[in-house]
Amino acid sequence: MSWTCVHTGRTGEPMARDMLSKPLLWGVGTVRTLRAHWVLNELGIDYETQPVKPRTDTMERADFLAVNPDKKVPVLQHGDLTLVESSAIMIYLAETYADRAPGLDPSRQNTKGAGFRMDVVHLNRTGCGLSLYHPQASGS
Repeated sequence: MSWTCVHTGRTGEPMARDMLSKPLLWGVGTVRTLRAHWVLNELGIDYETQPVKPRTDTMERADFLAVNPDKKVPVLQHGDLTLVESSAIMIYLAETYADRAPGLDPSRQNTKGAGFRMDVVHLNRTGCGLSLYHPQASGS
């Protein structure tokens, strides 16, 4: 499966990831960090958390500044990948772990994955919640 950057139109092949490495999510205490935690839990992914809270001294920790000098959460690290922005993290997780919930994979245009992508666009524009489609639960 190849990827396309929404902002630049650049395409490419996915980078090899150490899928045995446990994802590390930096950030707690905001709606945007909750989104990433929620998708990780929804997909049943075993992950680690660094409890960095916005506008606190935890954002000044040297280990966090090395990951994101812009001092923004959430940040997801997985293998050699570091991702910021909750919507980018959610799309990455849905595509990477598509086998765990195929209905969440936004690359599957013939499924509700396309709807997931549109929900993310709406989410970013409005800050409102995200609805996830589960084919197993709906009988589809």
